[in-house]
Order: sequence, then C-alpha cells, then structure tokens
Amino acid sequence: PPNSATTRRSPEVGDGSPDAGSSSAQTDPLMMKHSSSVSVVDSSPDLSGAEGVTKIEMKEDFGEGVEVEPGVGVERYGGQHFEHLALRNILPHSSPRPSENLEMNTVEGIPFENEHFKGKVIFKLKPPSVDDMNEPYRAHFGALNRKFELQIQGCFKQAPTGSVWLGAEIGHCDPSKGEDRMQIGFMKKTLCRIVLNTMNLMRGNTVHYSFGGDGQLPHIILPLYTSVDSFVETDSSVRPPAMGVKMFEEDEKSFKERRKSKAKDKKYELGKTYSFTLHNGNLDLYSWKVVGIPGVKAMDLESFWRDMPLRICAYETDGPFSAKHTKTSKKYLFCFELKNLNIDSEPPKQQESKR
Repeated sequence: PPNSATTRRSPEVGDGSPDAGSSSAQTDPLMMKHSSSVSVVDSSPDLSGAEGVTKIEMKEDFGEGVEVEPGVGVERYGGQHFEHLALRNILPHSSPRPSENLEMNTVEGIPFENEHFKGKVIFKLKPPSVDDMNEPYRAHFGALNRKFELQIQGCFKQAPTGSVWLGAEIGHCDPSKGEDRMQIGFMKKTLCRIVLNTMNLMRGNTVHYSFGGDGQLPHIILPLYTSVDSFVETDSSVRPPAMGVKMFEEDEKSFKERRKSKAKDKKYELGKTYSFTLHNGNLDLYSWKVVGIPGVKAMDLESFWRDMPLRICAYETDGPFSAKHTKTSKKYLFCFELKNLNIDSEPPKQQESKR
C-alpha cells in the first residue's frame, strides 16, 4: 500500500475468529456492520487525547508538497481510480496519509480518522459513460441524473460546541502559489452571485460563501444538518445503516422536519453515529465542468478556479453564525481534496519568436 498502514479483515462478533467478541468490536458502532467491513490499523500515534497519550496539535499545512501520481493506488475497497484525478485526505496527523490516492466508487467505506472525527467515506463519481464504471455502480448511476455522491458515516471524538458546516472549498493553501482567490470577470461573478443568492433564499439564508480574500478560502458552505440529502442518527446500541452503493435512507417526514429546522439548534453528541449523504447533478467533477444550469451552457471549472483543487469538507466554527470562515476559526472533521492532474499548475511559457 502507498502508506505504512496495514489492512486486516475485521472479525464479526461471534464468528469464531480469535478476536471475536472483543470489547472493541462490541462497543464501536462503526464496527457494527456487515461482514465485508474493513478497518485500517494505522501506525501513527493515538489521536484521542486520552490521559497518558500525547495530544497532537492540528496545523494548517494540509499535506502540501506531497505528490500523488496519476492512477496510482491499491484498490483495497472494491473501487477504482481515474488517471486524471487524485483524491486524498489532506488533514495533517490523520489517516489515510496525504500520499495515498484514495479509491472512488468503492463498495464499502474507506476508514479515516483525525483528532475531531472518526469515520468512513465513499466518494462516488460518474464518468460520461457508465460503461467506464466498476460494478455495481453502472446500474446505480445509469438510472440517476447525478454527477457525484458523497457518503459519510462516523462519530465525533470531541463534542462540537459551535456550528457544524459541510460544503466545498478551493485553494492551494501554499503562499508560494499566490493568494487563494477566484479571479473571474464581472459577468461570471454576477452569474455566481445570482445562483448563490437564489440558493441562499431557498435554504433559509444559511449559505455561507466567499470568493476568497480577507483570510478566507473561496468556499460554498451550508449547515451540515439541514443541507445533506439524507441524515440518520443512531445510538451506540443500535446498528447504523450499512454503507455501500445505495444511499442512506431517511423517511420523508424526518427529511421535511430536518430541512425546516433551525441549523443553529442542532446538537451533536458523543457516542452516537451520524450517517449522511450528499449528491449533485450540476458539478461534473470527472469532466471538470458545471453543467445542467437552465439557460447556461457548460462551463469549465478551470475558468473559475484556475489550477486550484477542490476540497469536500466539514468543519466546526465558533462565534456568530455569519462570521468569516478563516483558517484559524475552523476545526475540520474531514477534508478530502480532489485534484485534476490534467490542469497545468503554471501558465504555459510563451515561445520565443524566430528571427
């Protein structure tokens, strides 16, 4: 494997294996899963902050300088890699390490962990032809008008005291590459504002966005609880829903009540498992385009973001609900970076004219 973690098959309680019936298998809700679950045993220090264990301070380096080769990766979770895309966990002092090119379209969740959150993730991406997908995603995406889906399941390691957000950021977080700011013209910025303001009205004035600058990365972020497409909360004594090709199911009554609720009032508790999904039909990340907006032709994301990578993330902020989301104000629960390797990091050099 690309990192120093080792992979082992997790025993089910009562399956007769040497570790069956162990206390960890009985109490960890993330292990209360079907028999195909896989866990990663990481050789990095314990991040729990428990007594007798050194607590690791999170820093804003985001694994910069780590090179991820196109298409490189060991497919341990039944997924696939796309040669022009690299997906990685970029939080420092966490697992998987930033050097690992993560699989997409997996049949089970890929474990991840940091000092704030422990969980599993499935990143689902639809190419132009479903024939280029692994099974059984061909049938799943073939019937849906979606370009990508995100499935997360996990537990908080520290109870949040502020607002919990979910969405997307862009940026290098590398001063040598300049300021992380969207450099777009007046017409495109006006179009973006119209779309974002419309979205904000539809979501009850809870959309937080920035084009970059003033200490903020360019971002579109919403409260996690009210913005996800499905949300399931289970106690430690209850088996959480299985991860896989199908999205988590939420009954219609719960969905409507959650969407109408006040995001500020949502409290997340230790010991509970939170399972949620997000999907979108306009952000074509395989082709790196925005598509399907009525009256607007498809647009290259490069014209908005240049060579900056996309980050699908969730984090906690303290303070006023409308305060700026600066680097020092965020506590990341997860941050997965998707980079298009076909985009040059520097503008092409002009050729000298021949005399």
